[in-house]
Parts: sequence; structure tokens; C-alpha cells
Amino acid sequence: MRLLSRLLAGVLLLLPLVAAAGNGPPYDEGFDFQRITPPPSLPTNAPPGKVQVVEFFWYDCPHCAHVEPELERWRASDLPKNAEFVRIPAVLGPRWVFMAHVYYAAKLLGVAERMTPLIFHAIHDQNRYLDDMQSMASFFAAHGVPADRFRNAMQSLEVDTQVREARLRTQQYGVQGVPTLVIDGRYRVTADMTGSYARMFKVAAWLAERQARQDAGVKNR
Repeated sequence: MRLLSRLLAGVLLLLPLVAAAGNGPPYDEGFDFQRITPPPSLPTNAPPGKVQVVEFFWYDCPHCAHVEPELERWRASDLPKNAEFVRIPAVLGPRWVFMAHVYYAAKLLGVAERMTPLIFHAIHDQNRYLDDMQSMASFFAAHGVPADRFRNAMQSLEVDTQVREARLRTQQYGVQGVPTLVIDGRYRVTADMTGSYARMFKVAAWLAERQARQDAGVKNR
């Protein structure tokens, strides 16, 4: 009886600890996401009241191509209303620079949203070679964007400036692979951390909502 009483007392003592653990955050810093340190010097430039969620990607990355449909579903249905989604082409080496120019040229021409899934499909499903100006210009022309307009955009100062900033953000955010999500310039999330792309999106949404609440709390003081 004494042993049973002691065991029961031990269980009762543990109950508050279990309850406290249940009320804690659902995701753990250092495991499910990482804090970016030191904080980047570049501002996110998110609109007032919005938390920026960035996807770092590369058109030649098979993982980025694979997750693209799931990413689009998440953007359409589960991205928090207080979040602003932005793509940034990661620049992790010389081969990455050309595709970063491609994305920002498409963005300058107003066709990035339409062309991005087409580029992924051509490279990864059709095994098309699109790693030089001629082949990419021909590809854009086949989809309604005149080749000369595409070349001019690729060679523009605006696109070159954006690629330089993308390279700097890639470095400052500590991006080492793609796809990587960065929330508010503060937190970095990858599928390697979370165990799956689906969970990666959930962690990113939770971080965006938490940061929005914290920002609102600061403003209301």
C-alpha cells in the first residue's frame, strides 16, 4: 500500500508538468526551425501589417520542382492572411546566377507567376536544356514573350540589381540549400528540419502568425 501511495503521489506531481508541456509551443526552435543570427541588415520591405514569407528556390532544383504544386496549394488555401509570400532565387554559386536573372526578367515582364511552373515542367519533366540565353529566349518566345523583350530584360540594370540583392539575402539568411523558407527575415525552415514539406509549410505558417501577433502587441503598447 505504501508503494502504491508513493507511485500515486509521484503521478500527481507530474501532472502539472505534463499540462505545462501541452500548453507550450508546438514547434521547437533549433529543431523545427532556426533563428537567423546575426539578424540580416536588409529590411524585408513587407507591407505594413504583413509578415514576409520567402521561398528560396532554383529552377534547376528537382526538389523545388517537386514541391511546387504543394506550395501553390498552400499559398491558395493555408497561407496566413497576414503573410506576404515572396520568391527569391537563391544564388549559391555561378550556375545559379543565370536562373536568378531568368526569374527577375520574367518578373520585370509581368510573367513570373505564369512562367515559373512552365520552366519547372520543361526542365524536370521534359528534360529540356534551358541553361543559356538562346534556349531560354526561345522558350519564352514559344510562350508568348518576344525573345528580344526577354533578352533586354535579362540584360537590364534593374534585373542585375535584383540578382545582386538576391545573392546578398541568400548569404545573410544563411541559405545552404533549396527549397528554404524564411519568415520575417528572422527564421529559417527547411524540410530537413521538419521531416516533410507538409510540416515545413505548417511551421512556416505558425511562425508567420506568431510574429504577426507579436508585432501587433508591440504596436498596441
